[in-house]
Amino acid sequence: MSVNDPAIRDLKACTQRFLEDKSAKIDDEHRYLPSFCQKIETIFYTGLRNSNKYFSRDEEPYEWMSEVVKDRSWKFPFQYKHAIYEVRRNELLKSRLGKFRLLLRYCLVNRCLHAPVEYLVKTGKLSQFYRENCILGDEILGEILLSVFLQCGTIKFDLDLNNVYFLEATWLLPDVVSFELVPSTSLGLSVTFSEDKAVVVKMDPYGPAAENGQVEIGDVLESINDVHIDSSSRGKLRCLLKKQQSLPIRLTVIKALKESNNNTLYIPLRKYLLDVNLDILQIQNRRKEVNCEDISRDVSRDGYKCVFVGSVKIGMEGDSRQIEKTIRDMMKFRYQTGEKSWSRFNKHVFFQIGEMSLRVLDSDTGKVIFDHPYMDISSCGSSPIYYNYFGYVKGNNIEDPGQFTCYIFYTKKNDDLTMMLSSIGQGFKRTTFAV
Repeated sequence: MSVNDPAIRDLKACTQRFLEDKSAKIDDEHRYLPSFCQKIETIFYTGLRNSNKYFSRDEEPYEWMSEVVKDRSWKFPFQYKHAIYEVRRNELLKSRLGKFRLLLRYCLVNRCLHAPVEYLVKTGKLSQFYRENCILGDEILGEILLSVFLQCGTIKFDLDLNNVYFLEATWLLPDVVSFELVPSTSLGLSVTFSEDKAVVVKMDPYGPAAENGQVEIGDVLESINDVHIDSSSRGKLRCLLKKQQSLPIRLTVIKALKESNNNTLYIPLRKYLLDVNLDILQIQNRRKEVNCEDISRDVSRDGYKCVFVGSVKIGMEGDSRQIEKTIRDMMKFRYQTGEKSWSRFNKHVFFQIGEMSLRVLDSDTGKVIFDHPYMDISSCGSSPIYYNYFGYVKGNNIEDPGQFTCYIFYTKKNDDLTMMLSSIGQGFKRTTFAV
């Protein structure tokens, strides 16, 4: 074989790009990383020799790479031994191809990719594992490859080693988000299983998952409270929530769209989305539609547009009947007579409904007028007579213990009013589980 092997030449060129790219970090989104890893994989898979000692079935590089560490006559770097240990204990990857790819990623991060090749070259065991007509079966080419891998050890790879999803199918990994929701007995979403993937097919617009905003139709629910979700989880999802009722819910979700690739569909998910009858075109165009809505809708990214009419201290009763009564009294100007301490604002605001609290922002300045946790809110509601007015009651825990204040708002859109009240109600109902 020629010492100027094209595979090594390509690998050298890619390594040189990494070394010259001083401004960018070498992470999972680096444009050259998938092709770089694929070139290494091709070299390791080419020319494998069937060995009864290390191969039980088909030839796989992971077999010898993980077994040679048992050779006590050779001192392997601790980083390489630790990489082997971490890959072995990973339960999400079932195939030896997947384990090889994860081992390669560990070796890049821990700068020990040279270790297995150095073992073969220095001990003269190249021919034990590889045929002569390949890179790892030739002494000279093996030495050249070792020098390239030693050079790779000078590069800092910043890879997410926890992201192993679809690694058995492709080197291009999906976007994965992990987050917490407030304690709840329901996520407000429906999933359909395609093979071992729980695909989100429907969402309650008022549910905790929709409110959080990080889950969308077409995404894959990967884990709940660190428990992996697969086909064996059918009918057991609610049980996972009930086991930790008083604790926040931890979710890991595989996104259908890849943000670093202009929010295009993550291709390995395509067959699962088709299997559950989702409209792929609609999912792909979702982000474009959202961007257009941000410009035109009254419900902007700053919150719901409405008018903060004012607030009034209503005494020691904080149920929803007080809201209707307050709105009725306000419309009759009763509070102008001085019977109660009424603070009028009539200010245009943005009404934001968050996970743990609701906030009211001045629409002109963006300044927060107040931020009220759901745990302090006792009720919310509207008036059947004065349709566009609504409000909520908050306890005065610090200033006047046992006393309540009613906050009144006005909105032009009935749909917005319904959504805001539903979201507030869901919010303070969920937080009753918080400690």
